[in-house]
Amino acid sequence: MLKYVKNALFLNKVLCILKNGVIFTSSNKRYGNRPTTGVKLQKLAKMKTSINISDFSFSFQGRGAYMVTFTSPITGKEWTNRTTNMPLIDATKNADEPKKCDLEQLKRICKG
Repeated sequence: MLKYVKNALFLNKVLCILKNGVIFTSSNKRYGNRPTTGVKLQKLAKMKTSINISDFSFSFQGRGAYMVTFTSPITGKEWTNRTTNMPLIDATKNADEPKKCDLEQLKRICKG
């Protein structure tokens, strides 16, 4: 079971805290209470923090421009930028299931 809480993951009832890119476990018998670079934990954390269309908000600015805000699913930080790249907006905002590469490109635009 994988459940996400801000800066923490619960993996099979084991609390894993994500801090500065290192995963700390609270009661994992194999690793104890020290920082771990366990492959299973890192892969699960990266899968959960995958980029999604719900991480973006769009507001129309007029004349073919959109103000796009990206909110980080891990830290909650927000980046906002104005874009006139309408093919990218169509591929993300107006698509039923946007491609991951389009979402990554939009994230790079937001972060400037």
